[in-house]
Amino acid sequence: MLCDVSEVDPEILSDLAEALINGKEGYANGIIEMINSRLAERLNFLRWWVQDQEFCLRIAPRDYDLVFTIRDKTGTEYSITERSNGLTYFLSYFIQFLSHKPHPEKNEILLMDEPDAYLSSQAQQDLLKIFDAFSNPQDGSHITRPIQVVYVTHSPFLIDKNHAERIRVLEKGKNDEGTRVFKDIARNHYEPLRSAFGAFVGETTLIGNCNLMVEGAADQILIAGAATYLRNCTETKIETLDLNTVTIVPADSASQIPYLVYLARGRDVEQPAVIVLLDSNQSGNNAKIQLRKGVPSRKNLLPEEFIIQIAEIQSGITLSHGITLTDLEDLIPLPICVEAARRHAKEVYGATDKDIALIKEDTVLKKITTGQTIFDAMEACFQEKLIYKEVYIDKLSLSRSVINLINILNLSRKNGGKNSLFSELSIFETNFKFLFKYLNDKIRKAREKLDDESISDRVERYKRRFFRDYPLSTRREDARNLLATIEDLLIEETEETERIKKQIQNLLHTYKLETEMYKIIDRDDYEEFKKGLEKIKYAGRVVSQENKFNQ
Repeated sequence: MLCDVSEVDPEILSDLAEALINGKEGYANGIIEMINSRLAERLNFLRWWVQDQEFCLRIAPRDYDLVFTIRDKTGTEYSITERSNGLTYFLSYFIQFLSHKPHPEKNEILLMDEPDAYLSSQAQQDLLKIFDAFSNPQDGSHITRPIQVVYVTHSPFLIDKNHAERIRVLEKGKNDEGTRVFKDIARNHYEPLRSAFGAFVGETTLIGNCNLMVEGAADQILIAGAATYLRNCTETKIETLDLNTVTIVPADSASQIPYLVYLARGRDVEQPAVIVLLDSNQSGNNAKIQLRKGVPSRKNLLPEEFIIQIAEIQSGITLSHGITLTDLEDLIPLPICVEAARRHAKEVYGATDKDIALIKEDTVLKKITTGQTIFDAMEACFQEKLIYKEVYIDKLSLSRSVINLINILNLSRKNGGKNSLFSELSIFETNFKFLFKYLNDKIRKAREKLDDESISDRVERYKRRFFRDYPLSTRREDARNLLATIEDLLIEETEETERIKKQIQNLLHTYKLETEMYKIIDRDDYEEFKKGLEKIKYAGRVVSQENKFNQ
């Protein structure tokens, strides 16, 4: 890693050894800092390991040995053996990637068996980035030709949800049946992957580090399907969603969204990034009001800028004639909706061509009244025209049918086919590209807030600086100014900030910091004052633990 990856000249290591032997500490320290700077630059570890943005790998002399150490966000240096097996394994995979020299002529395959062993769910997501760097090398990469990556896993976190077409499920048969390979998992909606992992992949209700909360599973399927489709149709990442980093979390209804947000952000100091996408109808309006109010024990769970109603993106959307943007399904051109619904009726219920011919665009449009969506009209049309056949449609089945249809149309278009729906397909692409661009801007801002220092971190920083300047005692004025500076940080109204403000007031009152500010706080009181500041730092965690205990 030192010579090949970090490109440290072996002669420099010889110079370092000689400097250590001859006691030239200043020269030796200079060489060590140069090597550590080269390590940080060449490894660029923070791009690959998102769990700790202060992580760095360093070298340090131990007698006549050179050892690797790790420094993390605690500010402490550890030996490799003092850290988890997960980090050790990830480091080994990462270094193998950086040091690999592709064969100049032959194709290569990287085979791995259960690489998720010891890795946390987030570390597995980071490992996916390394696999992608092997198989899809970018310009300037040392990997000069793609290397196929094949790995076996039992972990859903090592499934690339952006590329379901790559998944192969193996099923061991009995006796002489051999092993079956399910090649086309995506066509069957991740079955039998559901059986293998116990849940749909890419349609999970787990709350992640960055979450897009939607009203129901139909919205989730439509967004995930459109994102996967557009990933193959656009070269810009901002016009699709990265399903490996954004978790789409469905609620049972708009009314359940506030509680989901509370589960994600209302109980802990560490709050994940959350974006909410609501319909522009009465239920969506009510959910937005509830999100603004928060809950009694914690106000403003989510900044208003991250509560989105679908009509907000009206200006960049092309709608079918007679459609008002109220629901996510309204982004789908009506001809595509009608054709998808017909295919659903035929494939699921066995409806005849004569039956599905009754579902027409003009018939659906006639069913649209004030406040109704495309789906409302489609459902009403089915109930009127096909009720005798007991043929029904719901949002979930319509979403799945639409995603299947757009992929079929796109394949036909690529193969030079002709279809009147191709122009509608272009409208579908434009609408969802605009939606994803809008959402990605919100996601970026939400992540920026997530990366900001926590309140406890900022309090600790000011406290450490203050006690360095005033180690034994200080004037009341200086202590008061410190508390005022901390209070200025408390912009959002949360239970944590309310608890901190109350603690600040207690300190101001106990040590009379607002009166006779020229006086010195004596040493005994100053030690108690320090303990009071520690309570400020941990106020948020105390609140979190109390909430969990009460539950």
